[in-house]
Amino acid sequence: MPVYTFVLTDIMNAMGTVRTRSKEQEAKNKKQRTKMVKIAILLSSLIFLFKLTTNNSQLTTVSADIDCSNPSFGEIDVCLDRIKGELDALKPAHEYNKKELEGLKKQIAGLNSQINGLSNQLKKTETEISGREKDLEFAQGIFENNLSL
Repeated sequence: MPVYTFVLTDIMNAMGTVRTRSKEQEAKNKKQRTKMVKIAILLSSLIFLFKLTTNNSQLTTVSADIDCSNPSFGEIDVCLDRIKGELDALKPAHEYNKKELEGLKKQIAGLNSQINGLSNQLKKTETEISGREKDLEFAQGIFENNLSL
């Protein structure tokens, strides 16, 4: 065999090992990529769940922990917003109560005027009754005089 045949077979063998190495390397890289994708999905889902639970717990702790009777400097805005919300919620009921109060005041004024009218009528009736009693006493005196005669 000529020398160049050995060299050619050596080169071919070397290329074959390189090819097999690259196939092995590709399989290894593919496994590593799938592992990395799985890890990335796992981490992103963990981050998503953490964010989701953190946001909900912050909302509940903010509403439960802030004492608006004695707020700190950072809590004043939250307390003001809370108070404004309560005022806005109570405003329609307050307006309705004001209208109802005005109606009740008018009813009371009407009842007071009726009471005053009845009191005046009672006084007139009382004076009429006392006048009639006097007339009755006079008539009774005349009747008794006529009977005794």
